[in-house]
Amino acid sequence: MNYPEHEKLKEVQDQSQIIGEFLEWLRSKYELCEFKDECSECMDCGETVEGYYPINFNIEKILANYYEIDLDKLEQEKRKMLESLK
Repeated sequence: MNYPEHEKLKEVQDQSQIIGEFLEWLRSKYELCEFKDECSECMDCGETVEGYYPINFNIEKILANYYEIDLDKLEQEKRKMLESLK
């Protein structure tokens, strides 16, 4: 059977592992933020505030996006693999 998303994943596994470990280390040491220059309301005071806001990110999704791996298709392939083993 053909599993194209798994093949893509296997090709980039070493690189993505290194990048993933770096992103995990980065997240453990620093809080990544983005600057929003559009005003948004502060929930506590009701004033409009612009500035830096923390970025919450999923490393798996970032890597999949970078390497153009479709996580939904990857999951479907996993299910097909399990079915074929039954």
